[in-house]
Amino acid sequence: MLLDARRRYVYAYTPRHKFYKQEKGWTCTGPVEVKRMIELINPLIKGSPKDENDTRRQVFDDPPHITLDNFFSGDQVLQYLGERGYQATMTCRRDRLQELGQGKLNKVFFNYVEGRTVDHRSKVARFEQPIVAVKHMSANQETGTRAYTLTHCTFQSTGGINISGVNALCEVGLYVRERNRGRGDNKRRWAIEMNEARDTYLKTYSAVDKIDQTLLNYNINYQSWKWWHAPMRHAKAITMSMAYNIYVQCCEGGVDPEWKMKPVTSTRFKQELSLQMVTYKAWNKKYPG
Repeated sequence: MLLDARRRYVYAYTPRHKFYKQEKGWTCTGPVEVKRMIELINPLIKGSPKDENDTRRQVFDDPPHITLDNFFSGDQVLQYLGERGYQATMTCRRDRLQELGQGKLNKVFFNYVEGRTVDHRSKVARFEQPIVAVKHMSANQETGTRAYTLTHCTFQSTGGINISGVNALCEVGLYVRERNRGRGDNKRRWAIEMNEARDTYLKTYSAVDKIDQTLLNYNINYQSWKWWHAPMRHAKAITMSMAYNIYVQCCEGGVDPEWKMKPVTSTRFKQELSLQMVTYKAWNKKYPG
């Protein structure tokens, strides 16, 4: 599912099953799903060709920035996105790097420690600059691919964290970000290690966690032997989440100044929506409110 990082609008959705035709060179589930998503949103970019039966509006001025976790990441995904002008930031898995396990690249050369504990060494490493690798790729006029820049950032204090990107970062440096807990006299403040790659990932990918919690709160669930009811319930929860976000945006007054008001909570919105569903008549051709 591809959604907006701020509004939680879903732009593309693809189910995960085994009935898709396998594509040559795309063997991992995560990367091939990214490829499928890009094919779905390409017609949404202004100026891009689209099927005459596709009635969706083109809403992106340029290819958008995409954030992925390590299930979808890899060099193959970075190359595919970069050649098409997309921007992306993703956590990187060691087993997704090219030539790994074929005798050409040994795992001992990677800065990786499973279950890194906090000790004096990791605390000192927090004051060191992140290690950054940059690779510039040229455009190919014969194939029509664009020029792009690959970046790979690793933190010296946490050996297992690596963030890869394409066309996403202008610079990477060490700085700190304040965190706090509690209130009043019991409020605690401390600083955590931060850099542009980590900050970009955390600020954008958190939208996935938030919509997961939203769909869980809607609790559209019931027991059934019919397996196809599960994706249907998921789709209904996504629809309710998008409806509430559209309602909140309308209440802000940006769509119509007359609609500006204080929005109700998500729970209250769901209750009102349920009442409208049981009282609405199709021949009215207009929902109340």
